Amino acid sequence: MTDAWLRTVIQLVFLSQVLLISYVLPRQVLARMRRIVSSYPPATHPRLYPVSLDRVAAAQRTYDRLNRAALAVGLGVAVTDRLWPNGGWVDWDNELLLIGFLLLQLAPLLVARRAGFAYFNLQRRTDPRTTRSADLRPRRLLDHVSPALLVLAGFVYAAFVLQVLLVGRHDYPWFGGNLNIVFMTGMNLFLAGVVLFALRGKRKDPYQDPADRERLMGIAVRNAVWTSIIATGFVALQIGLGALDLASLKPIALSLYFQVLALLSFRGFDIEQVNFEVYREDPVPA
Repeated sequence: MTDAWLRTVIQLVFLSQVLLISYVLPRQVLARMRRIVSSYPPATHPRLYPVSLDRVAAAQRTYDRLNRAALAVGLGVAVTDRLWPNGGWVDWDNELLLIGFLLLQLAPLLVARRAGFAYFNLQRRTDPRTTRSADLRPRRLLDHVSPALLVLAGFVYAAFVLQVLLVGRHDYPWFGGNLNIVFMTGMNLFLAGVVLFALRGKRKDPYQDPADRERLMGIAVRNAVWTSIIATGFVALQIGLGALDLASLKPIALSLYFQVLALLSFRGFDIEQVNFEVYREDPVPA
């Protein structure tokens, strides 16, 4: 592939990252939020709203504007690089560029997560009940993830370690050696902590239906396992491309990797399955 064709492919893949993470997925999130407000308003489901609708709408606007800003920046980079004379101005070999732009794209999600923590805190503080129920059933890992998926995660990690040891026999100046194993082991331990927290952590939403919590718990556990598999496989791919003298393809792999992780992290809880009846006001005794 010539340099011109390679740059075109990189631009297209980057453009798909811009559109997916800063437009398509946020549109779905906003549509879901607006549908909840219209279908389950404060008049019938007051427990769902520890804050006013004005604050809910303001939070939605902030989320939308941040995504629009990231979208504008990304489109600007892609279009100007395409139209720039003499082959463009962006150094796509600089991975920090793609990582930095991803952080810009994730800013709305981080702001939304922070607002979510504040939302749940307000729900707990405004909960008038003096007696609350708790699900005392033991939560086991294999209730939420199949043994085959865990075996796959272990196999991918073992293959990665073997790859690092084999590549380490060659004197590649760019190769980080066993630090790769240390880094990926640390990441997998962190993800194991995420799984443990999902299984053992306290319920954030005081009104949440136990069945809904179980489904969300399963999504969190499976996402963590898949993240381990995808991240470990991606680092192995990056090492392989370097060893095969195909480092020019790394920007494409990195951007696609970001997009896969985004699809994984944006996997939402289907609101059709949520029991919103728990957010209705308690009936007044006759």
